[in-house]
Amino acid sequence: HPGGAVVKVDDSNFQQEVLETDELVMVEFFAPWCGHCTKLKPEYEQASEQLRGVAKLVAVDATAATGLAQQFGIQGFPTIKVFPKGKKNPKKFEDYQGAREAGPIAEASEQTN
Repeated sequence: HPGGAVVKVDDSNFQQEVLETDELVMVEFFAPWCGHCTKLKPEYEQASEQLRGVAKLVAVDATAATGLAQQFGIQGFPTIKVFPKGKKNPKKFEDYQGAREAGPIAEASEQTN
């Protein structure tokens, strides 16, 4: 996910970019070969622009960061997990179940905030 406000995250910076930040973070676990992920990409980037200062949107290539995908039990792609403010227990992070479009993604993170 180069460009846009979406932050590319992997094993080396997940702790810092997701768990140690005070803001709400939405994490998309994707696979480069996944058609649904490709369709989601512009919507996710648009949502990240809408959410500047409200929430941080990051993307994890689950085929490269296999440890993270395993840790969070990623079964399919794309999976978006919501990491609320004050995140203490990574097991509790919920899957985002809404539409894979910028508006609903932005609304979900605003409601969780």
